[in-house]
Amino acid sequence: MLRCLPFLFLWFSNVIHGQPKDYFSVLNGKPAAERYRVTHNIYDSEIMLLDSATGVGALKQLDKWAKENDDRQLKIVYLALMGDFHKELYKTRKALEYLNEALVLAIKDGEKNLQAEIYNNLGLINYHELRNYPLAFEYMLKANNIIQNDIGFGKYIYSSRFLYDLGFMYYDFGNYPKAKVYELGALKYPFRNTIYSIRSDNTLGLIYRDIKMFDSANFYFKRALDSAQKINHQAWTGILQGNLGAIYYFQKNYAASVPLLKIDYQLSKSRKQWLSAANTCWMLADINIEMNNLGEAEKLLAECYSLYQSQKDTKTLLSYSLKKAKLCRAKNDLNCAYAYLDSARTLQEEITKKKDAIVFSQAEQKMIIEQHLANMAVVDSENSKKLLLRNSVIVFVLLLLVIAGQFILKQQLKHRKNREILENAKNQLNYYIASVKDKNLLIEQFQQEIEHLNSIPDNIEAQKEKSEISSKLKKYTILTEEDWNDFRHLFEKVYSGFFEVLKKGYPQLTQAEVRLLSLIKLNLSKKEMAEMLGISPDSINKTSQRIRKKINLQEHVQLEELVANL
Repeated sequence: MLRCLPFLFLWFSNVIHGQPKDYFSVLNGKPAAERYRVTHNIYDSEIMLLDSATGVGALKQLDKWAKENDDRQLKIVYLALMGDFHKELYKTRKALEYLNEALVLAIKDGEKNLQAEIYNNLGLINYHELRNYPLAFEYMLKANNIIQNDIGFGKYIYSSRFLYDLGFMYYDFGNYPKAKVYELGALKYPFRNTIYSIRSDNTLGLIYRDIKMFDSANFYFKRALDSAQKINHQAWTGILQGNLGAIYYFQKNYAASVPLLKIDYQLSKSRKQWLSAANTCWMLADINIEMNNLGEAEKLLAECYSLYQSQKDTKTLLSYSLKKAKLCRAKNDLNCAYAYLDSARTLQEEITKKKDAIVFSQAEQKMIIEQHLANMAVVDSENSKKLLLRNSVIVFVLLLLVIAGQFILKQQLKHRKNREILENAKNQLNYYIASVKDKNLLIEQFQQEIEHLNSIPDNIEAQKEKSEISSKLKKYTILTEEDWNDFRHLFEKVYSGFFEVLKKGYPQLTQAEVRLLSLIKLNLSKKEMAEMLGISPDSINKTSQRIRKKINLQEHVQLEELVANL
């Protein structure tokens, strides 16, 4: 009976609390090609938001599913996601174990997407946690090469996250221009996880704040705050309210600043983020000094000093000393003010020395990184030479054996491919011309509607409808340069050498005149040509006459006849 008690307890617990959610049951019946993306969708939208124990349990469901279904790719995905999840929990050792195991398998199986994802995470861990800058940048460089050369940023599902991570690294190094480029680049691609969207907007806000562009900083902080509130993420809500409050504080908009700083102060204390609470505390104290609430300011500064004691952050102590000196001046206690100012000067010198050391360290690390990458290139080059020398004889012999067969096969494939390309180009060009004709019919319909509207008394609805039709007309009557380039590309596939013959035979023709001749080649009406070029039919006539004069075309020869023979 006693042996049954644990099972009874488990059963009773499941009845009360319900079975754990099976996050990956949706994979059943999914083709192998879709499982990678579906799994990452589940991780990004749900599991990343779970607490540590629940999140690890959910990922173990994925491991179980991969084993039961003998899915090797999802086994690697499981290891990579476990590494990412532990990285977010700041469990560096466990994260590295999972990621390194996943990397070995991903390289062996040629899984480029997973390789890029893993290199990205390894780079972040080495940068933020281990401070191994050369190795961190080596990993990020490898990830960038894979994304750019093997996958493409438009196809890689974590492009936004990778660019955000690069941007944050440059921000952390104090390189704001480069940081801004990468962070804005990240916004070009969709974020699969709201947390990373919030992080990117927050980093852009910090960049703009630090370069004193407060309006732009406000925009990104507010957008990040809206995102955090939508998913009820209290930690980020507090951080962003504090960042907004700090912006308003620097702008001396105390009415807007104080409520946000107070919320951030309380949230920081509840989460035991003492340094954040201390920084918010001295801002609130300074506002009270400005408003002549000296008693409240003194209480806040005492609280700030107490919070500082648990962190020993020099910058926070400097801010405290400056505000304490300001309070002393407001109370006309000059000896107290001088004492704190002297303390502030000492702290500032200490910070300056540290900053100089950091700058030197960064320059030193940059040299190490560059030397490291150069050494890698030399090793790769030497290995390549040895490999090339060893294989040259084999390749040469094989090449002699197959060259005749390859030549014949290439010729056959070339002729077949050319026929396919030509046929495809003709079909695309016919479709293009047909769509232009459809566009012209639609324009005629719009024009008839306008004439009808002009015939009835003006009213608000009629004016609104006229405006809408006018907008549509503009869209259909203007041919952009991009449209023309697409058209020319198709045209040259069907009428190969047409533009080259024109250029050699009639170099005096302008680009506009060449365009008109290419449309004449397609036997389009003057109206259709005018619509395509965005000019009037009368302009078509004038341009045709100008062409005749330039090329000295005799009167009895039609321009259409000349073009047809080109």
